[in-house]
Amino acid sequence: MKNGCFIKICGVTRLEDVELIGGSGADYIGLLVNMPSPRTLDPEKASVFASRSKIPVIILFFNPEEGLVVECAERIRPSGVQLQGDETPEFVASLRARLDCEIWKAVHIPADAGADLDAGAYKERIAAYAESGVNKALLDTIVRKGDTRLMGGTGVTYDWNAARVIAAESPLPVIMAGGLTPENVAEAIRTVRPAGVDLASGVESSKGIKDPAKVTAFVKNVRSAEI
Repeated sequence: MKNGCFIKICGVTRLEDVELIGGSGADYIGLLVNMPSPRTLDPEKASVFASRSKIPVIILFFNPEEGLVVECAERIRPSGVQLQGDETPEFVASLRARLDCEIWKAVHIPADAGADLDAGAYKERIAAYAESGVNKALLDTIVRKGDTRLMGGTGVTYDWNAARVIAAESPLPVIMAGGLTPENVAEAIRTVRPAGVDLASGVESSKGIKDPAKVTAFVKNVRSAEI
């Protein structure tokens, strides 16, 4: 049976890649705004990129000020805002009252966590976000290096068996991110059965530079994956 996964390709830094992704068969393009990432854009450039996109745009933030999110959403008119950091349900609820687009919230799984991860705790976290106004939950990898936390864009996977349990019990549609590539995405979909898949580094030739062959292969492999 064919899967119904949607595809978001994230971390675009060049106009030519906006055009590439818009014509690739992907469903969404993700633009990082003022994030601690080599793939980030300032609000003005994100607005220009969004205006050139042929597919719906999701704008991403990491622990932002509420006013910045609202200002960018009013300017860009995205399909959704994705919160990638430690944003609380209370922050989301306040933001929900001021936005008319979807809100996606990343929930991070440690790279070194095993299948015995407490899926119930994740279900409770996602439920709290659902009550605050989140529309979709995104499972991403958190990698700890000393005192540094890398939350997204790491190219590192988490335990997919744990993610499968979380996705099955989640009160929200779950998007799978974290270390996906053209080579492993079909297996990821078969294992976790997510509503969507999301990646940045897995289709790049270098940080922020999308590789046309990898983008094409990723989309093809998602569309042909069976569950």
